[in-house]
Amino acid sequence: MTKRMTKKMTTITYRIRVHNDFSEPYWGTTDSPEKSPIVNHVNYEEYSVDNDKQSFKKIIDDMLDAPKKPLTEKDVRQDFDANREQKMSSACVDAVKKYYNGRLKLKNKIITDLDKIDLSKLSRSSSIKLKYDVPFEMNYFSCIDNDPCSELVKMNSAFIEIEVSKQ
Repeated sequence: MTKRMTKKMTTITYRIRVHNDFSEPYWGTTDSPEKSPIVNHVNYEEYSVDNDKQSFKKIIDDMLDAPKKPLTEKDVRQDFDANREQKMSSACVDAVKKYYNGRLKLKNKIITDLDKIDLSKLSRSSSIKLKYDVPFEMNYFSCIDNDPCSELVKMNSAFIEIEVSKQ
């Protein structure tokens, strides 16, 4: 009888966690944000994939909803002004640009940092965690000048955490 030697397969797990915690008007009870109760709204999403870094990068891209290239004023007006009676102000256009261009910059940083991880130095049953704070301007915008809801929405915390582990 011969013993079979089995080599244990190494699994690399890529995980992204997105956390958003806002205090905001709850519109379900009134017709205006000023009359609505302020609620705490916590949203937490997590995705993971084993042994597929390219799919993980696609997940990061999808979750951040980042453009392929930095948006210009022309791009924003083309995408957001198309079906509007009143065109967006420059301040609103700037807010949209900060939101999406900030997300593009963050996505590129996360991908760069992810690509720098040397998996050969990662021991079994260990992980590397990368954490990125998400500022308010990259997590909320309004296309309406003096939007009363914008004054009432407060972000308590927001971050993205990337974890790479080896099993």
